[in-house]
Amino acid sequence: MTRRKIINSMKRLAEDELFALVQPAQLQIPHDARQDADEHVNKNPPATDSKLKGRKAQEQHVGHVDSEMEQRLDSYLAPQTLGSALDVVPAKVDGIGMPGPNDLYICVNYTRVVKSTRDSVFSQHVNKDLGERNVKIASAVLKQ
Repeated sequence: MTRRKIINSMKRLAEDELFALVQPAQLQIPHDARQDADEHVNKNPPATDSKLKGRKAQEQHVGHVDSEMEQRLDSYLAPQTLGSALDVVPAKVDGIGMPGPNDLYICVNYTRVVKSTRDSVFSQHVNKDLGERNVKIASAVLKQ
């Protein structure tokens, strides 16, 4: 296969959400990841209501840390992100690709793969045993 065919195949798989983005925070102990997010929020404070004091200010800070954690743990891989990463030719040192700080790490989204496989097999059995009309009904039930 040519490089272009592989890239196009991977983009199509990403569009079907069969890949997930691996974030560094996902590889950390939850306590450490939260502590890093808290430090980040303290160093880069978002625009807040400076009138808040005490418990209200602490609740607002916790909300900002929670938001930062959501961003750090987000595993959604946009097809454009994957496409951009695949279109870049990696730098080589002595013929070996060297990972850089902006490298993209992905894994198979097994939850999505299992669900897609289950839905496909279920639809095939319903179609075979009950007919095409019932496949539409079964598909609608599976999507709920």
